[in-house]
Amino acid sequence: MNIILSIDPGYLKTGFSIIKENSNKIFYLKYGIINSKEFVNKFEKMKFIYNEINKIILKFKPKVSIIESIFLGKNFDSIIKLDLARSSIILSLINKNIPIYEYNSKKVKKIITNFGNCNKNLINKKIINIFNIKNRLSYDESDAIAIGLAYLVDKFNFKI
Repeated sequence: MNIILSIDPGYLKTGFSIIKENSNKIFYLKYGIINSKEFVNKFEKMKFIYNEINKIILKFKPKVSIIESIFLGKNFDSIIKLDLARSSIILSLINKNIPIYEYNSKKVKKIITNFGNCNKNLINKKIINIFNIKNRLSYDESDAIAIGLAYLVDKFNFKI
């Protein structure tokens, strides 16, 4: 049985999911958002994200983690802020000796939908369908689940 922590990092909202793989079956155990909007100071934001990831690690004890790599867009300020969040997450994972894999959004989209340039809405619908999720998922949550699922498909040839 493998417990996987997958993360869609964000400066204001970080999506996460805990997926369990057992006997070639995949189940989600938990998904959610780490909401750091309330913190104005970037260092307090980083501390909050770090601490929340630590709580998730302590509760679920993942064996591996997958994090979305940075998308190099045009807004340099956004890239820096995203990297601050990612750095907090990565430090938390490293301190707990959890292996880290990175996937870019295009690869995740290609694995999940067979179309690397799809929009977030398609990923959201696909994840809801695959896991038969009854509640509405935010894009951050569905992206986090998709990152973990893409890892399982890519590394272990799971069929979705």
